[in-house]
Amino acid sequence: MGKPNTPSSLIRFGKFEVDLQTGELRRDGARVPLQQQPFQVLSALLAGPGQFVSRKELRELIWKDGTFVDFERGLNKAMNRLREALGDPAGAPKFIETLPRRGYRFVAPIVRTTQSIAVLPFQNLSGDPGQEHWADGLANELMSGLGGLPGVRVVSRSSTLYFKTHPAPVPEIAMRLGADWIVEGSVSIRARKIRIAVQLVHARQDGVLWATTYQEDLDDVFTVQNEIARAIALEVRARISLSEPRHPEGRGAPKSAAYEACLKGRHFLEKRTAEGLDAALRYFRRAVAQQADYAVAYASMADSYVLQGILGLVSPRQVFPKAKSAVEKALELDGGLVDAQKTLGNIRMLYDWDWSGAEKEFDRAIQIDPDHSAVHQAYGILLTIVGRNQEAVAELETARNLDPLSLSANSLLGFVQMRARNHDQAIQACRSAIELHSDNPFGHWILARVYDACGELDKAVAEARKATTLSKGSLQFASQLGYACARAGDDASARRIVNDLVSASKKKYVSPYWIATVYVGLGDKVQAFEWLGKSLIERSARMTELLDPPFDRLRTDRRFERLTRGVGLRTGGY
Repeated sequence: MGKPNTPSSLIRFGKFEVDLQTGELRRDGARVPLQQQPFQVLSALLAGPGQFVSRKELRELIWKDGTFVDFERGLNKAMNRLREALGDPAGAPKFIETLPRRGYRFVAPIVRTTQSIAVLPFQNLSGDPGQEHWADGLANELMSGLGGLPGVRVVSRSSTLYFKTHPAPVPEIAMRLGADWIVEGSVSIRARKIRIAVQLVHARQDGVLWATTYQEDLDDVFTVQNEIARAIALEVRARISLSEPRHPEGRGAPKSAAYEACLKGRHFLEKRTAEGLDAALRYFRRAVAQQADYAVAYASMADSYVLQGILGLVSPRQVFPKAKSAVEKALELDGGLVDAQKTLGNIRMLYDWDWSGAEKEFDRAIQIDPDHSAVHQAYGILLTIVGRNQEAVAELETARNLDPLSLSANSLLGFVQMRARNHDQAIQACRSAIELHSDNPFGHWILARVYDACGELDKAVAEARKATTLSKGSLQFASQLGYACARAGDDASARRIVNDLVSASKKKYVSPYWIATVYVGLGDKVQAFEWLGKSLIERSARMTELLDPPFDRLRTDRRFERLTRGVGLRTGGY
């Protein structure tokens, strides 16, 4: 097979992709016809996104032959064709802002990348669902190993996981992920022997560039995984003339038993359920007991504790200090772990309520890996907490561009658009999330909150009910349903739900914030402030949302000012 053409630098924004070398504009992978001069105008604007480009500068760049008589007509014609190709009307632009008689500015967030590679979920050919953690874990570790390639973006796991349940041809996968290279693999385990088959595919040509099979003892699996990552990195580097891959320090091979325990832990962590998180923590504790200097296991343990706190499964005061201890240990062992840096930022933001400290941690994480979607998502949430809503929207747009099939990236974009009071855009983002993950309650939950914010109360109830049903009665989503019912005038249903929450709180942990939310909907200020006070004492992560629309009716009360001051929020809001 001949060597493929060297791919060019790409710029992505929204659903579009621009190849500056070939002069192509693509939308969702399909080519959009665009003549040379409109494309040159687009290229000039993309060279400095957010910067003003004058008509004079465009004339000097594109119309160099001195045809000044036709310049005005030529530029206007080129701009009209460009707007038509982008579906970007001058009166309501999403991408290109016109400064009348002066020039233009590209206003949408962009993602620049030279190449991208996606590691698809490995197939488990063992015939034993209990071995699924090997397939999931090896694909995840391989992604980490490829992350050191300079100039190459590794597509987020949350997007590639979509194709575990939605199989598609490689060219279609590549188009939807914006990937230039695809890694496919399978794992089979028999009698403590592991067989790993892997191949590297040039996505747009759908041609296999390299394939191999490894068969080793399970004790050597971490070494095998590193060999695969190294071999693929060398293949990619050879084809696009990259320098030697960077390898983060502190990533020595773990002991086999510790590695397997960590794989099992991450398998359960991804379930995001109470039982799954309990199981994950058992395995992560086992991993660090086997190997006390295993940084990844400490970082994963911290993630589990943080999720328990965020999901309201355990009191924040019980788990966040444990999370902080674990993540600090992880970073002490390996300061290059971007996930650990992100988790520390989340702790600073959601538990410490230390906005400047959180921003420093997220800045460090972005320096380690600028293409890490989850970091941009977390940073966007921080920005909207402190009222920097337009910056927050830009961060979530970046996150979604990096991770287009992610439930969280799409849903949280809707969330920050809601906080910026951009309700139409918020609804659109949530619908995109639901379209991709219709059986997951999270998108419906966010959409219920958006509908409430823009006064469409019946729709808010319908979406909250869907979230509660899909979650099989999760108390967090039931709380939103109770609030929505109260807002829509169904006080009887709301009181039934809040009474159930209070009763449940006498038997197990129930976040007081959830109970407070329903009382806010009912307009019962006495009960609302009582339960919000308990939430403040427990340092509930959701207290960072006190400036959201549901609490507008409480803002004139002095008790509300004490709450916001306790969290460190500016009551000026947005």
